[in-house]
Amino acid sequence: MYLNPLSRSRVNRIAWSLFRHPLKSREFPAKAERLITADELLRFGV
Repeated sequence: MYLNPLSRSRVNRIAWSLFRHPLKSREFPAKAERLITADELLRFGV
């Protein structure tokens, strides 16, 4: 789906971090959201 391998690796890294540490991301929602910029949200279509 993503032609750029760098963006794909970044998506995988964010996804794995959320899947592997769901409790931490729930404890610090604001901190977790700041890891993803508005530009990335538009690019990934989230």
